[in-house]
Amino acid sequence: MLYNTTIMVKNSSQKSALTLLSVLSIIISTTFLISILARGYIPQYDNGLKITATGLLSATSLPKNASVIINDKLYSTTDSTINLVPADYQLKIVKEGYLPWNKKITIQKEMVYRAQATLFRTNPILTPITTNDIISPTANSDFSEIVYISPPSSTSIKPGIYLIETGYYLSLVPIKYQPKFIAQNRFLPTDKTITFTFSPNSKQIIAKSTLKHTAYLIDLTINDPKKNITEITFSNEKISQDWLLQSKQLNTLSVSKLPKIFTTTIATNPASVIFSGDESKFLYKIDSQYFTYDIEKNINYQIDNQNEINSPFWLPKSNSIIYINSGKIKSIEFDGSNKNTIFSDTLFVKSIIPQLDGTKLTIFTTDNIFNLTIR
Repeated sequence: MLYNTTIMVKNSSQKSALTLLSVLSIIISTTFLISILARGYIPQYDNGLKITATGLLSATSLPKNASVIINDKLYSTTDSTINLVPADYQLKIVKEGYLPWNKKITIQKEMVYRAQATLFRTNPILTPITTNDIISPTANSDFSEIVYISPPSSTSIKPGIYLIETGYYLSLVPIKYQPKFIAQNRFLPTDKTITFTFSPNSKQIIAKSTLKHTAYLIDLTINDPKKNITEITFSNEKISQDWLLQSKQLNTLSVSKLPKIFTTTIATNPASVIFSGDESKFLYKIDSQYFTYDIEKNINYQIDNQNEINSPFWLPKSNSIIYINSGKIKSIEFDGSNKNTIFSDTLFVKSIIPQLDGTKLTIFTTDNIFNLTIR
C-alpha cells in the first residue's frame, strides 16, 4: 500500500513538472512571437510557415483621419502603423479639402520610418483681428505678442498703443482676440515712422519716432496706461545696446548646444540659427544658402537659396518651414520636400508670424492684422 502511494505521489509530481514546463514554454514562445512581431517580422504560409523580416511605417498626420496611400494603393488612415517589406515606396497622405503630402521613403528591416505629415487647407480661412487702420504692428521674438498703434483717426477705437496676445490656450471655446490698451500715444506722432522693439524678456517695449527723434519706454509690468510710458530719448541707445547684447548671449547659448562642426561655421552669426519647436532640428544660412540639420539623425539638408526663401520660421508642432516668396506664403519640409503655396494674394501680405498651436498664421498688412487658418 505504501509502495502504491509513493508511485502516485511521484506520478503527480511529474505531471506538475510537465504542466509547469508546458506553461513556461507557452509563455516564452508567446513572448518571443510578440517581440519579433513588434520588430516587424510577419508569418507567411506560401510554402509552409516562414517568418519574414519587415520594417514598420508609422504614418501620422495633422489633422488626423487622412488616407495613407502606398504605391497608389490605399492601406489605412492616419494615425496607423503598417508592416512593409524592406524596399523603396512612394507614400502619399491625403485628406479631402487639404493639399496632398508626398514623399519617397525607404523601409529598412526591423526599423521604424516615421512619416509625420502636416496637411494644409486648399482654401485657408482669412479672418480679421483688427478692423480699423493701425500703425506699425510688431511681434516679439517668440511671436506670442503683437504691439501696434491705433491712431486718432480710427473710428470707435480709443487711440493709443495696444497689445495682442496670440498664445495658444487649452480651451474648448474659441478664443476671440481682445486687444489690450497698454499706453497712451499722446507723445508719439501718428504716422508710420514709429518703430517698436521688445526687450529680450518681452516685459518692456521701446517706441521710437524717427520723425521727432524721440524714444519712449513702455513697461508692461505696470498696468496703468497713464504711468507705464517714460521718455528715454537720451538713454535709448544704451538701453537698445544692452538688449542687443542680451539677445546675442541667448543666441550664443543656443548655438553652444549644436554639434561642434557648426559652432565654428555659424559662430559669427548665431542669430541666423532657428530651432524647430522640439529643438530636434534647426534651420541656418551660410552665405546665400539655407540648410536644415536633423540633430537626431545627424543629417544635413540643403533647402534653397535666400532669393527664394524670405523671413522663414518653423511652423509649431510640425516639420514644416513657412516663408514668403514673391508675396506668396509658402511651405517646405525640413528635407526640402513638399513645397506648397499656402496663400497667394501677392498684394496682401507684408509679413507673417505663426500662432503657437500651428493651426494659424498671423498676417500683417499695411494697415491691419489678420488670421489665416491653414490647418
